[in-house]
Amino acid sequence: SALTSITIPNSVTSIGLDAFEKCSDLTSVTLSNSLTSLPNDLFFDCTSLQNIVIPNSVTSIGGNAFYGCTSLQNIVIPNSVTSIGDGAFNCCTSLQGIAIPYGVTSINWLTFGNCTNLLSITIPNSVTSIGHTSFVNCTSLASVEIPNSVTSIDTCAFLNCTSLTSITIPNSVTTIRDAAFTNCGITSIIIPNSVTSIGVNVLSKCKDLTKITLPYLGASKSATGNDARFGYIFGGNSYDGGYTAGGYCIPNGLSEVIVTDATNIAENAFKDCTSLTNITLPNTINSIGANAFAGCSGLTKVIIPFLGDSRAAALGETKFGYLFGTVAYTDSYTANGYEIPGSLVEVLVTDATNIAENAFRDCTSLTNVTISDSVQSIGSHAFSGCNGLTKITLPFAGKSRTPSGGEQRFAYVFGTTDFPNSYDAYGFRLPDSLIEIVITDATIIHSETFWSCHKVGSITLPNTLTSIGSNAFRACSSLVNITIPTSVTSIGDYAFRGCTFTSIVIPNSVMTMGARIFELSTSITEITIPFVGASREATGNQAKLGYVFGTENATGLYAAGGYYLPDGLVKVVITDTENIEQYAFQDCKSLTNITLPSSLTSIGQNAFNGCIGLTTITIPDDVASISENAFKGCTGLTSITIPNAVTTIGENAFSGCSGLTEITLPFIGKSKTATGTDARFGYIFGKTSYPGGDLTNGFYIPSMLTKVVITDITSVGEYAFSGCSKLTTLTLPDTVTSIGDYAFSGCSAVTSLNITTNVVSIGYGAFWNCSSLASLVIPEGITTIHPYTFNGCSGLQTINIPDSVTTIGELAFYNCSSLENITIPEGITNISDLAFYNCSTLTTITIPNSVTRIGEHAFRNCAGLTSISVPNTVESIGSHAFSGCRGLTEITLPFIGKSREATGAEFRFGYVFGTTSFVGGDLSDGYYIPTDLTKLVITDTISIDNNAFKACSKLTNIKLPNNLTSIGDSAFNGCSSLISMVITNDVINVGEHAFKDCTALTIFTEIVAKPASWSSDYYL
Repeated sequence: SALTSITIPNSVTSIGLDAFEKCSDLTSVTLSNSLTSLPNDLFFDCTSLQNIVIPNSVTSIGGNAFYGCTSLQNIVIPNSVTSIGDGAFNCCTSLQGIAIPYGVTSINWLTFGNCTNLLSITIPNSVTSIGHTSFVNCTSLASVEIPNSVTSIDTCAFLNCTSLTSITIPNSVTTIRDAAFTNCGITSIIIPNSVTSIGVNVLSKCKDLTKITLPYLGASKSATGNDARFGYIFGGNSYDGGYTAGGYCIPNGLSEVIVTDATNIAENAFKDCTSLTNITLPNTINSIGANAFAGCSGLTKVIIPFLGDSRAAALGETKFGYLFGTVAYTDSYTANGYEIPGSLVEVLVTDATNIAENAFRDCTSLTNVTISDSVQSIGSHAFSGCNGLTKITLPFAGKSRTPSGGEQRFAYVFGTTDFPNSYDAYGFRLPDSLIEIVITDATIIHSETFWSCHKVGSITLPNTLTSIGSNAFRACSSLVNITIPTSVTSIGDYAFRGCTFTSIVIPNSVMTMGARIFELSTSITEITIPFVGASREATGNQAKLGYVFGTENATGLYAAGGYYLPDGLVKVVITDTENIEQYAFQDCKSLTNITLPSSLTSIGQNAFNGCIGLTTITIPDDVASISENAFKGCTGLTSITIPNAVTTIGENAFSGCSGLTEITLPFIGKSKTATGTDARFGYIFGKTSYPGGDLTNGFYIPSMLTKVVITDITSVGEYAFSGCSKLTTLTLPDTVTSIGDYAFSGCSAVTSLNITTNVVSIGYGAFWNCSSLASLVIPEGITTIHPYTFNGCSGLQTINIPDSVTTIGELAFYNCSSLENITIPEGITNISDLAFYNCSTLTTITIPNSVTRIGEHAFRNCAGLTSISVPNTVESIGSHAFSGCRGLTEITLPFIGKSREATGAEFRFGYVFGTTSFVGGDLSDGYYIPTDLTKLVITDTISIDNNAFKACSKLTNIKLPNNLTSIGDSAFNGCSSLISMVITNDVINVGEHAFKDCTALTIFTEIVAKPASWSSDYYL
């Protein structure tokens, strides 16, 4: 007994029985690698043994080999071991975990019995049986997973495993013997269908059990008498936490039983099982004995395959109450002669073929009943008196799938006999409590089926349904929830008349809708339909939205196109049509939102005319035509986008859309090929006045409309946007190549325009009076800036004129009063009359050498110019070309007056300034010359005609050209501020009084003596 450790040398090949029995101080052992077995009782009661390694040479562990090794916490059994004897680890009370090696085929008697600290055990797939008491009293074991190799669980195998809450029994197990799980802590257990025999007391004292799934009741499928009762597996021994039912003790907490593979339920099978709340019986059941559920006073839900005692029950045994018997018990009530538990609220019948007359009659506790699709007929009054029902699920409505006469009515199964808390439903009675109906397997909802089921709030229809008859749901005034399956193809007249749901979806499968199907359904706010009207092919009144709402008026409705619609209807979704016919939504003033399908190709005349509440609508991408007056009077619309697929838009399509602020169009006017007034922006708004519309070039355009986007044109026609003074934003596509005459004239609020490089022509007056336009790039390729093109663009500050331009037309930049500088490119030959008239802030301008003509008034009133240089290429300058240029201090001209050949008044210096007075201009010999103009350079003339500069008293410096040969009479007469002048040797003639009164003038010349050709009094 004093031995504390021992090492067995490898030379030892065997050890005798009981070799170390009761060596109570032995703590550590090293075994020989030559051992093949550990004999019986080898370490019996070695209470201090803590460490031992079993060598891989060992193949068997004998019975009681480690019995009572109470200090042994862990041990590794090598994979070489194939058998473990009875009681091998019995009473190893410190052992916490152990893995049984693969190869072991059975766990024997008491192998791990009384291992009170064992927390886990791994059982390999090689094990086929779990032996008698193999885990008895393993009170710490919490869960066990039994492998699918095990076929039997022997008597008391897990007896008193009080911590065992979870155990998995595989489908391989066929036998569970007596008391196998007695006094375990199991809370739920599933016994698979493979089990063919179950011993008595298998779950005795399992007081924590709340749910059990088992293949049959009792000892086996064929058991009879008491051995076939539910309590058989619990035994008769009483215990705390259990109650007695039929001589057996049932756990108080057990509430749910699921039977999976039984063929018969014996008489009194569950009798007095008062803890049970849910019982499920399988469709394999052929017969149920009398009083099977008698006294089950706690039942709330049962799932049963049929009613009565068998599938072929006699007339007197077809009632639901048969299962409960006729003897009263606590909280039961009488229905049809049977005693039903007052707690029972839900019943599912899963495999019956018929439900007999009066089957559930007066079952007042029931709130939810489900009848399976297997049922072919339901008898009259089957649910009569069931005044607690709130939900019922049936395969069809009425007596059968093929009813006749009144048998088609849903209420048929409740009968015609009055009962408490019921109401009349078109000749039948329905319980006030019934609010939900589920139909699972009908193909037709017949005419008048649910007529006047006015307290039902929800009806669910099956995916097998193909048609809904006329008046089917008429007067279901509490119906707030219904879904039409995608299998339905037709809906009859008045189908939902007077219903109170707020929204409904009609699927695309529907091909026809009857008249007035939603008549007097005043609560509808949203509806989804595949098409408008009776069908996709409907025309005239049958193609109007109101067709399905009917012609009867009532409070909460309003008139629209000859029909009456709900005041609260705000949203309509159309899902599957190609056409919206004419007048389809006319005067549907309550609508705020309409969704159109992607399949849509055309919108008819007046389709949405008068939809004043409509705030948003999306035109699908494949729509090709929008007809006349389509959206006329849609005053709530703020924006709309017309897709590029649209080829025509009818006149007045958007007339009266006074709320529009933004519109996107593929083209301008009626079509891409439209001409004349049909190609004008206003065409789609029409010529009829309306509140909030501004008269614009003959059309009335919404005064709030400020933004226009054009997406798919190549040209902007003449007068296209003329007079659209409220537009602030205009966007054109890159495809535009030409802009017609006066296209944007009068668009005084537009601030910018994207003229792309693809534009090759811009018409006359195209931007006339676009007074807010701040900048513009004229694309390369434009050759002519036509007359009036930018006339009145008073906000234009910068503009780029490309090198391709050769001509600037008359009044082209007239009144561009914000234009600060401009470079006229090489290539321009003509600056036409009034081209830059009133460009009052223009400070610099460059005139290229290509210019040959400057027209009359060309730069008139360009008051910001301080200097200007006209190149020698210019051959003529029009009258008043620089009139009003009061800021000029310096000017360079190739000649004086109109041209080099001009004579008389046209040769006067003042000719280019004109005879019209202006502020900052001095009258000089009949012309008004800028007061501050003091310096002049003449670059390319051979003569200065008579009186050319007469009375130009403010000029201080004049530079004459080197090719000058003649100065006429009084040419500089009165130029009193003129300081100096250089006259070359080439000047051969100076006229009389040429420099008269030039009191400050000094003439510089290389001439030594006055030529004879000079007037003798040139300086007088």
